[in-house]
Amino acid sequence: MLGYIKAASLLADTLQEEEETDELLTQLAKKRVNVKAVKAPFSQARTAPRGYEKSGGMGMGTLVSGLAIGALVAMLYAPKSGSTGQGVH
Repeated sequence: MLGYIKAASLLADTLQEEEETDELLTQLAKKRVNVKAVKAPFSQARTAPRGYEKSGGMGMGTLVSGLAIGALVAMLYAPKSGSTGQGVH
């Protein structure tokens, strides 16, 4: 909407990479980590998949995207180095 097409494209690429990484880590947890954790003595491991219905949240990808967008906007609107923010008198 603001016309930052290149920034939007980079953020979309980052979001895609984060989603792919999340999927790979979820598969790893389901196949190896959670299986071993359940067998540990006195374990109270949670092995059910995480989902929107229980947490009510948007997920890690949304958090990372929001942080990246916020950082980008902050950099775009931050005063330039050496600028005092005061006009010429």
